[in-house]
Amino acid sequence: SLQAFIDDEVARLVDQCEHLPRFDLVANIASVLPVRTICRLLGFPDAHGASYLEASAGAWQLISGAPMSAAEHALAAMQTEAFLAQVESFMRAIDPRAAPDHAASRFLQLEQEGGIGRREMLVNILFLFIAGYGTTLLSIGNSVAALLGEPRAWQALKDDVSLVPQAVRELYRYDPAVQSVFRYAWDDVEIDGCRIRRGERVMPLIGSANRDPAVFAAPDEIRFEREAGRSLTFGAGPHSCMGLALARMQLESLLRALTRRMPDLRLAPGWQARQQHGSFHGYDRLMVER
Repeated sequence: SLQAFIDDEVARLVDQCEHLPRFDLVANIASVLPVRTICRLLGFPDAHGASYLEASAGAWQLISGAPMSAAEHALAAMQTEAFLAQVESFMRAIDPRAAPDHAASRFLQLEQEGGIGRREMLVNILFLFIAGYGTTLLSIGNSVAALLGEPRAWQALKDDVSLVPQAVRELYRYDPAVQSVFRYAWDDVEIDGCRIRRGERVMPLIGSANRDPAVFAAPDEIRFEREAGRSLTFGAGPHSCMGLALARMQLESLLRALTRRMPDLRLAPGWQARQQHGSFHGYDRLMVER
């Protein structure tokens, strides 16, 4: 049900950039589209998007796994609590009887039925918000940069837009926004002679797994026709990312718009730095030109 909204947002953002000979794809598109989309999904007012984004910075740091000092961790935790307070204030203003289909109403109804506590509800909404924008923002930058950096792949997409879904799947494998995740062993296990005990924390390297030559032929190449192997970009099983469909819808919509309206798009000359925010990997700035 969000597809029409996403397509309209993409069209609006591309409209704003179409006359620019050079622009920052992150600032103008990648950092705007995911926030507006997740606000729409959760029912947050559009006007609150920027303030929620700023307020959620502490929570983003906490889930990134980035090294922090005790003081930095305490500040991030305090910022997270402040954001939870904002979300709770928003929730209190919702009457589930007057707006039963509102996303917040569904959370409130679940709470009233005893299916979730208030704290659990707020933390889940917070997680949906930061997961809904953060990884998608980075994925857009990584994917467009990879595509424009491989002229053969970009040309193939311009020649046949029906390849977009396959391209998105392959681009997510090729350069994932989340390079690693943390998990806890459910039971004692031995892997290649390494003993992992129940409760120990392990860190699967998603970026490495997605380039495993035993699973993917020519793993360092972008191949839209790839069928064998499944990337771990969005996890698997009960821990697979709930944002997969949301991220895919946004990138597919954007690639269709760019191939149609900016077919001559290319990366701006010069080195463009990528940042590593703990487990998160992507561009804070991506200059493109026409």
